[in-house]
Amino acid sequence: MCNLVPLPSNDIFGKPSKTSVLCFKEQKAVIAELCKKSKPIIEAYKLVSAFRHMMLKEHSSTHLTEWNNATDKSEVAEIAGFVSGLLMGLKAVKNAFDRGRSNGPAEANVNK
Repeated sequence: MCNLVPLPSNDIFGKPSKTSVLCFKEQKAVIAELCKKSKPIIEAYKLVSAFRHMMLKEHSSTHLTEWNNATDKSEVAEIAGFVSGLLMGLKAVKNAFDRGRSNGPAEANVNK
Protein backbone atom coordinates (compact mmCIF):
# COMPACT_ATOMS: atom_id res chain seq x y z
CA MET A 1 0.00 0.00 0.00
CA CYS A 2 1.20 3.53 -0.70
CA ASN A 3 2.27 5.71 2.15
CA LEU A 4 0.19 8.80 1.53
CA VAL A 5 1.70 12.03 2.76
CA PRO A 6 0.30 15.54 2.57
CA LEU A 7 1.71 17.68 -0.19
CA PRO A 8 3.59 20.83 0.85
CA SER A 9 2.08 24.27 0.90
CA ASN A 10 3.61 27.23 -0.85
CA ASP A 11 5.20 28.94 2.17
CA ILE A 12 6.49 31.89 0.15
CA PHE A 13 3.01 33.21 -0.54
CA GLY A 14 1.37 31.87 2.63
CA LYS A 15 -1.30 29.88 0.85
CA PRO A 16 -1.70 26.23 -0.08
CA SER A 17 -0.03 25.25 -3.31
CA LYS A 18 -2.23 24.02 -6.15
CA THR A 19 -0.95 20.50 -5.64
CA SER A 20 -1.72 20.49 -1.92
CA VAL A 21 -5.45 20.62 -2.59
CA LEU A 22 -5.36 17.59 -4.87
CA CYS A 23 -5.42 14.92 -2.17
CA PHE A 24 -8.64 15.16 -0.22
CA LYS A 25 -9.80 12.17 1.82
CA GLU A 26 -11.78 10.65 -1.04
CA GLN A 27 -8.88 11.04 -3.43
CA LYS A 28 -6.49 9.48 -0.93
CA ALA A 29 -8.84 6.52 -0.66
CA VAL A 30 -8.90 6.14 -4.44
CA ILE A 31 -5.11 6.33 -4.61
CA ALA A 32 -4.78 3.74 -1.84
CA GLU A 33 -7.20 1.42 -3.67
CA LEU A 34 -5.32 1.83 -6.95
CA CYS A 35 -2.06 1.06 -5.17
CA LYS A 36 -3.56 -2.21 -3.95
CA LYS A 37 -4.47 -3.23 -7.50
CA SER A 38 -1.60 -1.99 -9.64
CA LYS A 39 2.11 -2.63 -9.30
CA PRO A 40 3.02 0.15 -11.81
CA ILE A 41 0.99 2.68 -9.80
CA ILE A 42 2.78 1.67 -6.60
CA GLU A 43 6.11 1.95 -8.39
CA ALA A 44 5.30 5.37 -9.87
CA TYR A 45 3.98 6.64 -6.53
CA LYS A 46 7.15 5.56 -4.71
CA LEU A 47 9.46 7.09 -7.32
CA VAL A 48 7.55 10.37 -7.43
CA SER A 49 7.41 10.52 -3.62
CA ALA A 50 11.16 9.91 -3.37
CA PHE A 51 11.85 12.64 -5.94
CA ARG A 52 9.57 15.09 -4.11
CA HIS A 53 11.26 14.25 -0.82
CA MET A 54 14.72 14.97 -2.25
CA MET A 55 13.58 18.21 -3.80
CA LEU A 56 11.24 19.63 -1.14
CA LYS A 57 12.45 18.16 2.15
CA GLU A 58 16.16 17.36 1.76
CA HIS A 59 16.96 20.14 -0.72
CA SER A 60 19.81 17.93 -1.86
CA SER A 61 20.82 16.09 -5.02
CA THR A 62 22.86 13.59 -2.98
CA HIS A 63 20.50 10.69 -3.72
CA LEU A 64 19.60 11.78 -7.26
CA THR A 65 21.94 9.23 -8.88
CA GLU A 66 20.53 6.47 -6.68
CA TRP A 67 16.99 7.57 -7.59
CA ASN A 68 17.93 7.63 -11.28
CA ASN A 69 19.25 4.05 -10.99
CA ALA A 70 15.93 3.00 -9.47
CA THR A 71 14.07 4.59 -12.38
CA ASP A 72 16.17 2.55 -14.82
CA LYS A 73 14.44 -0.55 -13.46
CA SER A 74 11.01 1.05 -13.72
CA GLU A 75 8.42 -0.25 -16.14
CA VAL A 76 6.52 3.05 -16.05
CA ALA A 77 7.13 4.78 -19.40
CA GLU A 78 6.16 8.21 -18.08
CA ILE A 79 8.87 8.02 -15.42
CA ALA A 80 11.45 7.12 -18.08
CA GLY A 81 10.37 10.13 -20.15
CA PHE A 82 10.61 12.42 -17.14
CA VAL A 83 14.10 11.15 -16.29
CA SER A 84 15.22 11.57 -19.89
CA GLY A 85 14.29 15.24 -19.67
CA LEU A 86 16.06 15.64 -16.33
CA LEU A 87 19.25 14.10 -17.67
CA MET A 88 19.38 16.67 -20.48
CA GLY A 89 19.75 19.40 -17.87
CA LEU A 90 21.27 17.42 -15.01
CA LYS A 91 23.62 20.18 -13.88
CA ALA A 92 20.74 22.65 -13.61
CA VAL A 93 18.59 20.07 -11.80
CA LYS A 94 21.34 19.41 -9.25
CA ASN A 95 21.83 23.14 -8.71
CA ALA A 96 18.10 23.59 -8.19
CA PHE A 97 18.09 20.85 -5.55
CA ASP A 98 21.24 21.98 -3.76
CA ARG A 99 20.73 25.73 -3.66
CA GLY A 100 18.12 27.29 -1.45
CA ARG A 101 17.18 30.03 -3.87
CA SER A 102 14.91 29.88 -6.86
CA ASN A 103 13.80 32.30 -9.51
CA GLY A 104 10.57 30.33 -9.90
CA PRO A 105 8.25 33.15 -8.74
CA ALA A 106 9.94 35.61 -11.11
CA GLU A 107 9.77 33.15 -14.00
CA ALA A 108 6.09 32.54 -13.32
CA ASN A 109 5.35 36.26 -13.59
CA VAL A 110 7.51 36.73 -16.70
CA ASN A 111 6.01 33.75 -18.52
CA LYS A 112 2.32 34.50 -17.84
